[in-house]
Amino acid sequence: AIPPGLTVPWERSPCRRALAQNLRVTDQADALWGDVEMVGRHGIRTYLSEPVRDRDGELVGTLCAVSDRRVPVSGDAAHIVGLFARLIAHQFQRERQLADLRRHNQELSSRVTVLAERETADALTGIANRRGLMKALTRAMTEAASGNLRVAVVFIDLDRFKVINDIYGHKA
Repeated sequence: AIPPGLTVPWERSPCRRALAQNLRVTDQADALWGDVEMVGRHGIRTYLSEPVRDRDGELVGTLCAVSDRRVPVSGDAAHIVGLFARLIAHQFQRERQLADLRRHNQELSSRVTVLAERETADALTGIANRRGLMKALTRAMTEAASGNLRVAVVFIDLDRFKVINDIYGHKA
């Protein structure tokens, strides 16, 4: 009757003890780990544990089965728990790889956005260049056509702008 969602600090867990002692199965958990609060509180006698390790052998968790009775655990049962531990490890690895892929995709997407902005806007002012203007105009015309709307284009020309750049510099 271990409550769902129970958390136990790693330092005070029977899982840690089982790993430290390289003990996968025991029906003497109460005698071996009587000082472990979880074992005493829940009357754990039989304990079966299988480490869950990632591809590099790093411990990511343990898969455990417990009973308040002394239960003989067959080799087949221990083997099945081992299979489940490996399945969990594969799923853990898969989720880690998916998270890495999502992060890398986000980084690439950000870089592509920056490159696209460089391609369609003036690097100094951030104002759309000819390519950016044509892209925005095409988009506006398409949206206008689908909604029976009109598009207005305003053009501003600064005379002798090159002279201003040459005298005062691009920042001005």
